[in-house]
Order: sequence, then structure tokens, then C-alpha cells
Amino acid sequence: MVGTLIRLSLRLQRNLLTRSTGALVATILGGLYALGAAVFAITGLAFLRMASHETVAAVLPTAGALIVLAWVVVPPLVTGLDETLDPARFATMSVPMPSLIAGLVLGGAVTPAGILTLLLGLSWVLPTSTTAAGAVFGLLGGILGALLALVLARLVTTALASLATTRLFRESSMAVLFVGLMLLGPLILAASWLFSSPDVAGVASRFVGWTPLGAPWALGADAQGGAWGVLAVRLAITLASLAAAVWLWSRALRRQLAEPSLGTTGPAPGKKGAVKATIFDRLGGGVLGAVAGRSLLSWRRDPRYSLTIIAVPLIIVIVVVQSRMFGEGMGIFWLLFLGFMLGWGMALDVSYDSTAHWVYIAAGVRGKTQLGGRLAGYGIATVAGAALYGVIEGIASADPVRGLANATIVLSTALTSMGLGLVMSGLFVQRTVLPGDSVFSSRGNGLLPMLLQLGGMAVTSLVMAGPLILVRLGQAQDSAGLLAGGIALGLGLGTTAVVVGLWVGARLWEARSTRHLESLIALDHA
Repeated sequence: MVGTLIRLSLRLQRNLLTRSTGALVATILGGLYALGAAVFAITGLAFLRMASHETVAAVLPTAGALIVLAWVVVPPLVTGLDETLDPARFATMSVPMPSLIAGLVLGGAVTPAGILTLLLGLSWVLPTSTTAAGAVFGLLGGILGALLALVLARLVTTALASLATTRLFRESSMAVLFVGLMLLGPLILAASWLFSSPDVAGVASRFVGWTPLGAPWALGADAQGGAWGVLAVRLAITLASLAAAVWLWSRALRRQLAEPSLGTTGPAPGKKGAVKATIFDRLGGGVLGAVAGRSLLSWRRDPRYSLTIIAVPLIIVIVVVQSRMFGEGMGIFWLLFLGFMLGWGMALDVSYDSTAHWVYIAAGVRGKTQLGGRLAGYGIATVAGAALYGVIEGIASADPVRGLANATIVLSTALTSMGLGLVMSGLFVQRTVLPGDSVFSSRGNGLLPMLLQLGGMAVTSLVMAGPLILVRLGQAQDSAGLLAGGIALGLGLGTTAVVVGLWVGARLWEARSTRHLESLIALDHA
């Protein structure tokens, strides 16, 4: 049965290539790129043989962990691009579970990515081949590491099978890839700067070597250095991790085979209703609670909102690292940009409703209630983003006070831009991505929205200049009074901006609500 699954995988891949010329060309180009990367990596491993044992012991577990991490992260994000040997297709066949597991793993191993991973695993013998024990355990560790990567990839994709067919998962996956590619350059630069310090690189490699992701790749270096006790513990970690991954995968696989259509028709009505009832019950039965509950559900289910949630942690990392690489000037820019991004989405929130916005008009909802309820989702996202930044900044700088002060600047900036967004949402609507469309579709917004966004960024920066100067002076002079003054002034200005923006935006919306609906229809929001 295992051989049958392997032959089936090879035949499916061949059919995929012969069916489409575009797929064949893309595969050839991708194969050449992967082959070049493999040659480069194997050459690097060969040259690493001439390095010191300390260097080998630091590089191998970190590089191997990145290989496993790529297998864990990438396949779920590109789910649907490769459906060869989809486990759900075997639901009607009485295939023994051990044979199915072995066949799926080996079927994944004969794919181009699997072959590349196996080649890298076999090449793990090169750096540690200066001793016989290092060669044996280097080869063993490379094979176990590659096998662990294949099993973990199958485990994650099987566990997420019920979500993979939903639009939210597909759009969020593409959003992760899009944001990740957009920030790939800064992230690589940040990682290079971070690991340029021998102390940081040494601590990171020692930590990674004791994790399930890095333990198998460090076996050869341990054997080369004669650290047999450490080798035994890491080998136990590797085997236990592999056994646990296989066991968890078998459980997820049994569930998928028992319910092959799970997730294809969406959540059960009872369950979906229970989620809604819980949210709305907790917010009360009034109109404000209903609007706030709808806002929270949008943040939970709508990819147009989830893109912000995905981008914020990545931008936070860029803010923290670049402020140390290029000085405070670049850090201040990213600080203001992060806060502005968290709050400015309020300017588009009414436009996101599309023509469903007529519900608020027909129900006679007041402007303050309608816009105030929308603040629920943005308020939670803003506070969470600012808090996350404060924690990361405090840890990176080893100064909790600095983290708190900078987080306050982010929060104050977000509140200020949110106040401007409330006014903008009451003043006019914009052409946005339709509900149900891809978040990456373009609708030709034109020059005006971009100018408004740049203007909003400029106004927000001017408003926050005072608090920012006080906070920076307090940090430079170690003055608690200046820090407290800057924090208080920033929060005061941000809160005032939200209150004034809500009042002005509500009055504008009440005066222009029917015109908003006409504009939404005219913008092809039907």
C-alpha cells in the first residue's frame, strides 16, 4: 500500500505538469531556483567542515530549525495549491492507518520540496564528518530532522483541514504571505543585524538546539565534540517529538477520514448561533450593544479586518529593531506609523458596510450610537497592539519604563487618528473592497483617498509632536516628570480627539446618511 501511494503521488505530479504548460514552466523555473539554493546550501555545509567546532555547533541547529519551521508554516498558507494525496480522498477506502501515514509521508518526500529537504538532511553529514561518530550521528540527525519536518507539515495541514475551505482562512493565509513578502527585506536586515552579535547568535543557537525543531540537527555536532550525555538527551527529545507528532497526526487523520466534509459547508447553524448569542448577550440587548457586537464579529471573521491583525505584530518587530539599527529618527517614524495604522481604519468602516448600510438608516439608529458601536473592535485592536508593542520594546531595551512610555505614544497616536477617522466616516464614503471579494482585489480608489490618508498622517503627527517631544526629553534626561507629562498630554489629546471626532462625525453622518447610501450604490457597492 505504501508503494502504491508513492506511485500515485508521482503520477499525480506528472499529470499536473502535462496538463498545463504554465504549471510546467513554473515548475521548471522553480526547480532551477531550488536546485541553485540546494547547491549553495550544500556547498556552505561542506565549507563549514573547515570551521571550528563552536561555529558548527552554533550554525547547524539554527539552520535545521529554519527548515522545519518552513515546512510547518508554508504548506498551510498555500493550501489548495497542491492537493496530491489529499487524505480526504481516502475516506471511502479501508486503508490501514500505519500504511496511510507511511505512504503520505513518503509521498510528500518524493515531491520537489521533499527531495530538496532530504538532500539537505543527507548533507548534514558534511560539517561533522571530521570524526566517524560525527558522520554517523550527523547523517542520523539530518534524516530524523527531515522526517520530522515532513510529519509536522502533514500534522498542521490535517489539523487545519476543517478551516482550509473557509474564505477567512484562505484570505488570511494570502494576507500572511503578502505581508511577509512585503516585509521580507526589513526582516532579513533585522535578523542579520541581530545575529551579527556573537553573544546573541550563541544564545539563540543554544536555545534552539534544545527545542524539538533544532534538536535532531545538533546530534552530529554533539557527537563530533564528544558530548555524549547532551547527545543522548537531544536524541530522546527528537524521538519523543517525532512520536508525538505521528500520534497527533493519526488522531487528526482519523477525524478527517470520519468527517471528510468537515468545514466545507461552514459551521453548524447551532454553533454559529451560539457564538453570536454569546457576544451579543455579553454586550447587552441595546442598539449600542448590537452595533458593537457586529463590529467585533467583523474583526473576527472579515479578512479585510484580519489583515490589520496580521500586519501589526510584524510592524512592531520592525519598529523595535530599526529604532536600534538606524537610531531614534527611524524609530519615531515607525512609532507614529504603527499608531496611525491602528486607528485610521475607522475612516473606511462605514464604507465596508456596502449597501447593507441601509439597515442603520431604516432602523433610525443615531449617529453617536452607530459610530460609537464601531469603536469596540478598533478599541480592542488598538489597546492590544499598543500593549504588545510595549512588552516587546520593554524586553528589547531591558527598560520597562521605556516600553510603557512608547506604548502610550502608540496608543495616543491611534486614538488621534481614530478621531480623524470618525470625522471622515461621517463626511463621505470611499470605494473599498466588497464584502466577499478578495482583500487583494483593486477597485481603483484614485488620488483623493491617498491624499486624505497622507493628510491624516500629517495632522496626527503634528498633534502628537508635543507629547512625543516631552517623552523623548524625559527619556534622555531620565526625568520622571517630563515622562509623566508627555504620557498624560498624549492620552489627553488622543481621548479628546475621539470624543470630538465622535460628536462631529455623528452630526455629519446624521445629515448625510442618505447621501452616503446613494454614494455607495453609485460606487458599484450593490
